[in-house]
Amino acid sequence: MEIKAQFCSSLAKVFPDKQPEVLPENISVLPGERYSFQLAYIAENNRGWASVKISSPWPVTVRKVELMPVRFCGWESDEDVISNAPGLYPDYLAPLDNGGKNLPLMLKQYRSAWFTVEIPHDCSPGWYDVSVELTGTDYSGENGVWRGKLNIEVIGAQLPELTMKYTCWLHGDCLASYYKTEIFSAEYWMILEKFIANAVRHGVNMLLTPLITPPLDTEIGKERLTNQLVKISRKSGQYSFDFSRLEKFVLLAQKLGVKYFEIPPLFTQWGAAAAPQIVLENENGGKEQIFGWSSSSSSPEYREFLAELLVGFCAYLREKKWENIFVFHCSDEPAAEHLAAYRECQKFLQEKLAGFTIMDALSSEEVYRENLILEPVVSISKVDELSDAGMVPGWIYYCCNPQTVYPNRFINMPSSRNRVMGLLFYRYHVKGFLHWGFNFYYSYLSRDVLDPFLSTDAGGNYPAGDPFLVYPGHDGEPQDSIRHEVFFEALQDLRALELLEKFIGRKNVEDFLDSLVPDGAMRMDNYPKGESTVLNIRKKINEMIKRVISVQN
Repeated sequence: MEIKAQFCSSLAKVFPDKQPEVLPENISVLPGERYSFQLAYIAENNRGWASVKISSPWPVTVRKVELMPVRFCGWESDEDVISNAPGLYPDYLAPLDNGGKNLPLMLKQYRSAWFTVEIPHDCSPGWYDVSVELTGTDYSGENGVWRGKLNIEVIGAQLPELTMKYTCWLHGDCLASYYKTEIFSAEYWMILEKFIANAVRHGVNMLLTPLITPPLDTEIGKERLTNQLVKISRKSGQYSFDFSRLEKFVLLAQKLGVKYFEIPPLFTQWGAAAAPQIVLENENGGKEQIFGWSSSSSSPEYREFLAELLVGFCAYLREKKWENIFVFHCSDEPAAEHLAAYRECQKFLQEKLAGFTIMDALSSEEVYRENLILEPVVSISKVDELSDAGMVPGWIYYCCNPQTVYPNRFINMPSSRNRVMGLLFYRYHVKGFLHWGFNFYYSYLSRDVLDPFLSTDAGGNYPAGDPFLVYPGHDGEPQDSIRHEVFFEALQDLRALELLEKFIGRKNVEDFLDSLVPDGAMRMDNYPKGESTVLNIRKKINEMIKRVISVQN
């Protein structure tokens, strides 16, 4: 049989009916980097299966890129998208089984395999080869073979660790719902560990820590599955708090590499109108809900309870010497019409949490200008305007918006629009980045449990790809998406820029970035676009590092 193939970059999205751009054969990387590329292949005259063999000086993982259903691309768009049409888009990186012989050969349709190369931290500089052999077999038993080789140069300067904080909300209740297991059962902890490990592997260093069930994406009057780490009991009108389950969670996460922890909002989302879902637990495991939508955020009963909880929890954190690694949330995304309630809730929390950081995602410029909290997390669509006014935000985020002009990582967007975030993180001195959907497997407002392999858009309510970055695999193993891997590459670009800064200074690096856009000022709304453009920028960064090292030596 006849089989054709070509190397292409991690930024390519390979569709069945379009040949992707060819990846240049000469690649440069830094020690400690994780480098990904793809092999796009097509069977010209028959159907069948293919297997792959690799010759490499380093560990290489191979996965197949699966086409996933995209029903909803959002409610507005610009020209920098692959398409606005529903359809099947490449996204899911599926593990190979059957001895690595299950790459599908579809007649006259392109498919791709995803290769991830782990460059050791102590790798010596120089040129290395990675060779790939693809053997196709059709249903009559006839074989076809393709061989190719990549030349990879390792530059003699190790990629530094990530300094920016990155949180992508991990929803424990979604894991319990999808895998049909009890919250805090042995199976649940096993699955949770695998998902945290995956998050850390992709740069997440701050973890949503459900001291209480997070009041996020919940329909008014409804409740999400209870996912409360603190055990609360009450006797003779007095509350007592057991943080042993939270300690188990923190120690597990720290073992896996998490450095920082965030407590979910202590008042409901989009307005701070009500108390979150709080339950008591008795000795027999029974639960009694004592606060929720029926409790106003200003009710004396909830405020008294919350004051007791925070006094006990803050004392516990100080005892564990964890006070500097925890942050708190008040209410997620308050709008201008919520200012009165939000201001009052913030005042209460700042009195009770003196010495601790409170942070919230703010998409309302009016709320931001109130200067209510120490660490606002600002939508990327507001960053330029606020920066121009002298109010430079430290933390930024995006979610289902913005859908036009600005970068994001929706499935229908080119991967270059995802990866360019690394350059923007550096240019804006970003301290932290937040995204809400690591594994949100519910529909809009958590009304139903969904199969993410069938619904990538929260039941047709968010742009496809916004609710989650990982797919739930067998035995609790999270499986990556293209978007997840490419965003990690953006973080590696950020780290490469920080390395370059050590050699030539911050001002020169910023001047270099500004030179890459037409009017000489890289902004959230003015950034490099396109696969080859973004790849060449990283190539230039590596070349600059190499030149400096050469001069120094």
